[in-house]
Amino acid sequence: MWDFLNKTPQSLVGQGMQGVNVSGTILSDYGDLSIRVLTAQNGSFIKYACSDKGYAQLVENTALRIPVFSVHDVIYIESYSGQYRYTIGGVRATKNQTRYYAKVSDVQKGYVEVVAVGTTYLYSITVALDMLAAGDELRPVGERVALWDWQNGYPSTIKREGVDGIDLSKDIHSSLEGTEMRVLSKVPGERIKLAYNSDGYAQINQGTCIRVPVKSTNNLVSVISYTGQFRYTIGGVQAEKNQTTYRVTADDVKNGYVEIIATGTAYLYSISVEYELKE
Repeated sequence: MWDFLNKTPQSLVGQGMQGVNVSGTILSDYGDLSIRVLTAQNGSFIKYACSDKGYAQLVENTALRIPVFSVHDVIYIESYSGQYRYTIGGVRATKNQTRYYAKVSDVQKGYVEVVAVGTTYLYSITVALDMLAAGDELRPVGERVALWDWQNGYPSTIKREGVDGIDLSKDIHSSLEGTEMRVLSKVPGERIKLAYNSDGYAQINQGTCIRVPVKSTNNLVSVISYTGQFRYTIGGVQAEKNQTTYRVTADDVKNGYVEIIATGTAYLYSISVEYELKE
């Protein structure tokens, strides 16, 4: 938590920074987790000031990078009444209290960015970390998340790797070196398809099977689809919403993978696997 109203932690008292091409950190009340303050636009003047009146003032173009480690992490921001002139994750705040769920792309970067689009006044920022997913230590995200992100083009090979045909299979690289998912058909003679669309998603046809590698029952597989286009099963269970998180079972670990099978034409923004921290 960074509670400017109640000065928690105490190190917030009197803290601030301003200028051009400056940056700094704001320590939280939890270990060494901190927010990074910097400019959202090169050459812009920025200002962060923790006032004795119980709020933090940010001027336009001041950016805060709030650390996240899992797609289950949630950020809560409370502003002074009506003073929510900021974006979070690129989305404009519309009320005094804002709740934001970390996305796969945020986890890959390791932070969610809050950008002041005018002078704004914040009472507090809180991050609810999913400790079950994160484990008992925090390691760089790139070491524990395998990501296939068609929406943001990550890894760089994702847009050109696909498969379309009968009795085919192909391995698709992830952001984590040495980790690939296999695309195949489980029914001989059935046509399968996984193809990137320029609108930022992957199309998979009915019957297409994706085997996502897993290592432990502590692993989590997350799938984000285009709105309403979640026609697939994961681990044999039909998806029922745009973002599905699946906890790996002992049988999955024995197989070495979790299967995602299209039950109709589906459109996916991303697939990710969070691996346990201690293996």
